[in-house]
Amino acid sequence: MSLAPASRYDHPTTPHHRIKAAVDRTGAAVLLVLALPWLGLIALAIWAEDAGPVLRRERRLGRWGREFSLLRFRTTTSGGRQDGQVTRVGAVLRRYAVEGLPQLINVLRGDLSFIGPRPPAPGVRSGEWPSCGPSMRPGLTAPWDHRGAPRSTEEASRELERYLGSWSLRSDLTILWRWLRNGSARPGTA
Repeated sequence: MSLAPASRYDHPTTPHHRIKAAVDRTGAAVLLVLALPWLGLIALAIWAEDAGPVLRRERRLGRWGREFSLLRFRTTTSGGRQDGQVTRVGAVLRRYAVEGLPQLINVLRGDLSFIGPRPPAPGVRSGEWPSCGPSMRPGLTAPWDHRGAPRSTEEASRELERYLGSWSLRSDLTILWRWLRNGSARPGTA
């Protein structure tokens, strides 16, 4: 598989790419500042219930196949007692779909975009990682998440090419709005 950019819209030097990256990072910075008090309270609650790491780091493949740590709040017990059991705080975080909020840090660092194919784990072939996926930044949500996952890699490739070919800030905002409205606002459900 070639790692060359899939289309002119995805090349890292195009205005489309620079605008999208700037909007992603600016949006993530603003959301992180607004969410900072909540992030602190959540971190404190996780630590108070089960002293251990507050964040869970998952290895994922990003742009051009580069590995990065996908961040999430830890929702299960750590070491000691029944490792992997969902904590009370974790159950609340999952219920309200906020365990993925730390992924805003991934967006700010440039590991993720708001919209893009979900990042696969190393060594796992993902149906959401179509042939043009490696050249673009993975996302908190895929362009098709508000409608349900594509049935095949070919369908995902077509969806992604359609998204890249008609990308605009308005289309990203529309996708994000539909994603939030449909109750699919679960960053990190890959």
